[in-house]
Amino acid sequence: MTYIVLEEAFIIPELFSRQPSSPQKIQVSDQYVKDWGRRLGDFEEHRLPDMDAHGIDIQILSLSVPGIQADTDAGAAVDNAQFAKTSSPGPSPAAPPASGGSPPCPCRTLPPP
Repeated sequence: MTYIVLEEAFIIPELFSRQPSSPQKIQVSDQYVKDWGRRLGDFEEHRLPDMDAHGIDIQILSLSVPGIQADTDAGAAVDNAQFAKTSSPGPSPAAPPASGGSPPCPCRTLPPP
C-alpha cells in the first residue's frame, strides 16, 4: 500500500523574509521558532527521514503562512507567487518522487465576484 499525506506545510525562507512581519498571537520559545523554521524549509535532512520513519511514500506540499495571501499589494503578490513557483521544491533528488505540490495563487489579484 502507498501512503500519501496531503497539505504538508513548507516554507521558502527567501519568500518568508519578503513578507510583512505580524505579531505572534501564540507565545512560543525562540528555540521552537528556530527549530520549526529550519524543519519547514528542509526537504532532505529532516523531512525524508521523518517520512521513512512513519511509512509515508509521498507528500503533497502546501506553502505555509504567511504565504502569498499575506501580500496586500497585488503587484507584490504576483511577483511573490512567481518567485514561489520557481523556488518551490520539486521531486527530491534524494528520493524521487517523494514530494509534489501545486503553485501558489496570488488571491488578491482576482476580480471581485
